Formats: sequence, C-alpha cells, structure tokens
Amino acid sequence: MPSSDLYVFSSFASFGLHRLMMQHSVAHGRMSVALYTGTNERDYQRIQADIAELGIKVLFFEGIVEAQPFPSLLASLPEIINSNFIKMVCFLLLKEPRNAFGLRRLFARRKAAARKVLVEQEITAVVCSEDGISGDLPFFTVASEIGIPVIDVPYGNATEYDFDVSLRQREREGAIILPGGKTLGLLKIFARNWLKKNTYPNAILFQPEYIMALESLDITLDNAWIVHGGRSDILCAENKVATRQYLAEGIPREKIRETGTPYCDVIFGSLPVPNVSGVKLLRPEKINSHETRILVSWPPSYHETYPGASEFDSYLNMSRKIFEFLRSLPNTNLTVSLHPACDPEVLGLLRELEINVSEEYVVSLIAKHDVFTTYFSSTIRWALACGVPVINYDAYRLNLKAYDDAPGFKNAESFDVYSQMIENITSNNELYVDLSSKQIDNASEWGVLDGKNIERIFAEVDSLKSERARS
Repeated sequence: MPSSDLYVFSSFASFGLHRLMMQHSVAHGRMSVALYTGTNERDYQRIQADIAELGIKVLFFEGIVEAQPFPSLLASLPEIINSNFIKMVCFLLLKEPRNAFGLRRLFARRKAAARKVLVEQEITAVVCSEDGISGDLPFFTVASEIGIPVIDVPYGNATEYDFDVSLRQREREGAIILPGGKTLGLLKIFARNWLKKNTYPNAILFQPEYIMALESLDITLDNAWIVHGGRSDILCAENKVATRQYLAEGIPREKIRETGTPYCDVIFGSLPVPNVSGVKLLRPEKINSHETRILVSWPPSYHETYPGASEFDSYLNMSRKIFEFLRSLPNTNLTVSLHPACDPEVLGLLRELEINVSEEYVVSLIAKHDVFTTYFSSTIRWALACGVPVINYDAYRLNLKAYDDAPGFKNAESFDVYSQMIENITSNNELYVDLSSKQIDNASEWGVLDGKNIERIFAEVDSLKSERARS
C-alpha cells in the first residue's frame, strides 16, 4: 500500500481540526489514515460516519491495543537491561511497585500497538493536535523511535494557568498529588520534567508509579505542565500570540513554525467571495447599519466542575437569564452555536424562546456577525483575527488572561457587567466602530486570513518527510 500521513486525535472536538486537514489531503491526492485514541466508542462511530465521504480509513486505537498480547518478561529483558534498568529498580523503592510494573506492561502494550499501526499502514508522518501530557505519549514515542516525524498542529490554546485552575480544584477536593520523601527524591533524579516548578512546586498530575512506568519505557516529555510539552519535531504556531506563548513556555525557537491554523482557512472560505483578500473582511462598520448581528458560542455546564463559582444556582437558570436578555435587545439579530456537550435542555430553552440555533460550523459563522460572545472559547482567537469585538461572560470566574492584550476583547465577571457591555456595543455605534477599529489594527497578531494556512502546514510536513527520507 502507498505510504500515508497519519492523523492522531483523542476526542471528537480535536477531530474537527484534523477533518479540515484531511479534506485538504483528499483534494490534493495525499494518502491519509485517521487514528482515534480516545475510549468512547460512540464518538468513534460518529467520526467514522462523519468522515465516510472522504474515503479515509479510521482506526480505533483502543481496539488495536486490546488485541495485542502483553509483552513477556523475557522479551522485555534486553530493553530493561539496556536502557531502563535503573528506573526499573526505582520501582522497588516506591510505595506501590506492583502497580508500577502493571502500568509498565500496559504502556509496553500500547507501544507494541503503535508500532503495528505505523508499520502496517506504512506511515511517513504523524500529525497530532497535542504532543504533551494529554496526548498519546507511547504512540509518539514509537514514532520517534522508528524515525517518523511528528507534527503538532494545535486546536486549543490552554496555558500553564489552566493547569493551575485544575490544581486549585484538586486542592479544594483534597486530591492534589504532592510527593515527598524518597519518592520526591527519585522523581527529581529521574523524572524532574513531571514536577511543577513555580506555583504548586513539586506537584504532579499522575501518581509516581504511573510516571516511573512511563519513564522506564523511555516515554517522556520535556515539560508536563504545558499542553505542547512533548517531543514532536515541529509545532505549528497558530498566530504571533501563540508563538510568544510557546517561547515563554520554553519551547525551542527552532521547533516552532508560524504556519497559521486551518481554522483561519475556514473563515477565509466562508467569505462571500473567497478569491478576494481576507483584508476586505476587516472593516469597522457593522454588516447592516440598522442592526447588530450577534453570534453566541454557548458552553456546556461546568457547575459541577467549579461548584459555587457561578453567580447562578444552576446551569439552566444561567442559560435562561443570558438568552432572555439577549433576545430582548432591540435592533439585534441573534445566532446561537451550541457546544456539542451542551445539555439537551438548553436546546429546548432556545426553541421555547424562538432563538435561531445554527448547526453550521461556528468558525465559519464568525465573519457573518458583528459581535462574538462566549465563555472563554478558544474560538475567540479567530473572532479577534477577523477584527470582530468579543464580549466574554466569565461564567465560572476563572479570570483567564489569554486574550487580555487584544483591544477588542472585553471580559465580564458578572451578569450585570456583561449585560451592560452588550447593551453598550449594540446601541452605541461610535463605541462599536472604535472598538472594532482598534481590534482590526491588532488582528494580524491573532491569525492570517489568506486561505493558505493548511498549505503552509503541509509544506512543513513534506519538508520534514523529505529530510527523514534522505537521512
């Protein structure tokens, strides 16, 4: 069979990004294979159905892993002695060495399954959306061992602060992992990259046995506390803001390529006349002078994740308050895009209120609206790239800082402040034009609207593949 690119993703959300690249692949005659590394069989079936029209094979990695026999101790012995003997001995000093050895067998099985996929499918490049702690580390490790390049194309924009938010929640629940004594000593010697440094020093996300089991198989990363802290060969930065973030996180400059993101190509393709420069979109006036078109990207409930953080006692009451307010605004045209994980009751609420719910891809809707409002969706980046003002409702008071440098981004930590911001921007045209103009001047920091982002990504993929083929 011909050699192929492999797209690796672990959720239905990240699949959306890979689907964009796969569509481009099919259109340009590239051979591709998709690999779902999540555990939700229903999502796998949804992905299969969604991608069927492209004629691309989708593999369910968990099924391949389960079909692999556990490596025998005899077969593993040369590997243990050659490279991992010291770390294996360290298992004996941990509180639960039996757990560590059991985990090691599981990870070894995943490496065997990864090798099977990469060899049998004749893969020449692996494309993922996270190479760090949330990615399938055993798989990426095997790709590197074989010499197959790994290209990281991000779909979200989480920072270390997001991990801090998670740790604060764990701390409240009494579930934060802070090793001490000889365990901390071993981690500092053999797995320092898993220990948090500044806030919550020496905290770890996984139990020590889990970490040492990975390390004993040479499954590692450079920094467990950033999303892209793994060892991919190339990290495709979405925009200038992302490049600065990655450099600040310690990712080597030579690894970063400012290719742009497939999402911006979706925006470019959604313009009324696709062959006209995206600059035509960046204008301060509203689309129609007599109304304000508002696009709402509504999140699922996080009331259980962040108990007591919301000013509303329930997610449904919060949704009702927001949407009743938005519906009441004069001279506005409202479109809602619901997150796939939204409670079905929200859809019922919107139907009750006779609010338009669009099933169109939210990214393709941005350029057709004057104002974007949401709760810390990563999609904010693409609205800012369009010069579209963003009013964010910080429903769970996380106070994330990712967009603070954008003049067109306004954050409201309460409903009262949010409603006032929305009323101002929809009723005061001078305010709207001023905010939009300032964001247009800043828009190039957030994305490139030339329709060639995916082309640049594949140029990097092909360059790396050629380099590997020559070596």
